[in-house]
Amino acid sequence: MSMTTDLTERYRLFSDEEWFDAIRKSVQDASLGLPAFPPDELVRRANHAELELALTKASEIFRVIKQMARTYGRPLGPPSTVLDYGCGWGRVARFFLRDVPPANLTGCDVDRELVAASQRAMPESNFLSIEPDAPLPFAEESFDLICSVSVLSHLPAPVHIQVVTSLARVLRTGGVLVATTLGRRHLGLMKKWARSPRQDLEAGQQKWLDALPDLDAATQRYEYGEFVSGVTGTLAGLLPGYGIAFAPDAWVQARWPDTLEVVDINHDIWSQSVITARKRGLP
Repeated sequence: MSMTTDLTERYRLFSDEEWFDAIRKSVQDASLGLPAFPPDELVRRANHAELELALTKASEIFRVIKQMARTYGRPLGPPSTVLDYGCGWGRVARFFLRDVPPANLTGCDVDRELVAASQRAMPESNFLSIEPDAPLPFAEESFDLICSVSVLSHLPAPVHIQVVTSLARVLRTGGVLVATTLGRRHLGLMKKWARSPRQDLEAGQQKWLDALPDLDAATQRYEYGEFVSGVTGTLAGLLPGYGIAFAPDAWVQARWPDTLEVVDINHDIWSQSVITARKRGLP
């Protein structure tokens, strides 16, 4: 039985909680017929977390994405076409498979190893590697919904704008884009880290603090509406400017392309700030 038939027959009537629970149980129970998971070390490299926590965070942001899509006119259903930009190993993408046929689900990432993991887990969906500076290999107006989780939170301002502009091109008129970035909550968290002995910090926390050595100045710039970023050195071979990035509301409203209407920015609904935009024009 194909993944498409299996999911339609077994899970289409599940509630969100039942569906999330099935995905969690599928870590240990392959008989559920759900996508397999990559090795633990790959999950830790991609998400800096163990699998259970990575899935919990994925279910939380999926719930937000689904809510925003419904609120702004693109509820998920069999006709929906979805792009997960920065799909990684498919931690968020797999949550769409109850509502969206696998063939209508596309994911892309600059990390070939992560894309390969997504392809193995969900062979009936479309996962591909992309180059950081190349145009997206999709036609204009291809997707009803685009999500990008924890991607813009690591990109410097010029790349941020380049990515959002590319996503706007392939989003259908009336379609919804949901993306996450860092906000004032993370600046506050970093100040707590800075008060701790350095030897008590994780390596990733130390890299973040090194990327923004003057947190008071960074916070002030952010509150004044200035984009704030710092280079951590992670993924230097793929993305030289990769690091941590904080996009204030006013900056997003002013700098995102005119083809997108920013309809919601929420700093409390998930662990990162969530930006929702709709492509202008008649749906």
